[in-house]
Amino acid sequence: MENSESLPQPPEQVQPPEKVKSLPAQEEAQKTIAMLNSDLTNIQLKLDSNLSPNPGLLLQLKKRKTLELQRAEHHLKSLKSNVARQAKFREERKRKIKELQDLHPEGPKIFKSRPGQPRIEENQPG
Repeated sequence: MENSESLPQPPEQVQPPEKVKSLPAQEEAQKTIAMLNSDLTNIQLKLDSNLSPNPGLLLQLKKRKTLELQRAEHHLKSLKSNVARQAKFREERKRKIKELQDLHPEGPKIFKSRPGQPRIEENQPG
């Protein structure tokens, strides 16, 4: 018989990664911010190198890109706060529905506690 140390060991359980929801609007805003930062860096390099025939035009362009960057950052911040606000609203709504169901267990089941379309039996009178 072979030595038990040479036998392959079963792999350890690997935890599945947590679900990360896709946020396309935030991703798009982050791409825009990265592009504007890149543009501002390039403009600053051109200004520092003194190779531009028209530095006044570059300064105007830099000012405009800076304003666009500030707007994009503000937009991203508002998108993130909207996500947090919606999550808080959903949790609060679930908590209130649960409280109502606990207070009145014999009451109508108009507040469903599970997602999706209700069963046919729930919709039938009597």
